[in-house]
Amino acid sequence: MKKLLDHQKLTLIYQPGFGSWTYHLVIPKTASIKGTWGSLRVIGKIDDYVLHEHNLAPRKDEDKIISINKKIRSTINKSGGDLVTVTLYLLEWFDTDEEISKVFKTIM
Repeated sequence: MKKLLDHQKLTLIYQPGFGSWTYHLVIPKTASIKGTWGSLRVIGKIDDYVLHEHNLAPRKDEDKIISINKKIRSTINKSGGDLVTVTLYLLEWFDTDEEISKVFKTIM
């Protein structure tokens, strides 16, 4: 498991007409991470909302993005342009359930 962000402040981006990605976060320093849709799974926390296996969108030669749906936005009471505090871990195929449980205990 690789820590991508640790309590980092990011701006929630609103981009009209971008489908499921209308509200999203750009995850800095992730352009070099290789993977296809569905293989870039993350766990972590956005403000007080715990993410259980959310997908990053792969973008060629650009930092990855993560969609922030209405349920998440409503729970954290944030909208486009607002700052959120993000902790994210990239899951890897060899991570065990025990390792994942330890991470959840630290972010709860």
